[in-house]
Amino acid sequence: MSSMTNFEEWLAPGNEPDDYEDAYALNEATNLQSYGAYEGTGDDKRMFIKGPTGDTLALVSSKAIDAFRRHIETFKDDPEMDWESWYGFKCAMAKDD
Repeated sequence: MSSMTNFEEWLAPGNEPDDYEDAYALNEATNLQSYGAYEGTGDDKRMFIKGPTGDTLALVSSKAIDAFRRHIETFKDDPEMDWESWYGFKCAMAKDD
């Protein structure tokens, strides 16, 4: 498994979320949590995210972390909602009730 610092390259080979569950899991990894296929470690200055391919994204500055968080916001189809609300809405809409 490899490590890289360019998040666009890291997302391209199979680490990009396929659906709302993956997008939420990736966001949770930026909160230094393991969720779904993503695992986040580090602190507010350096962050490492391991994706489904096993490759690790190394965000080595707070500026890089902020840029990545801004980028993954584009995975939400409603930018007005925070992640928790958006995920809850998507889960509710997916129910067959």
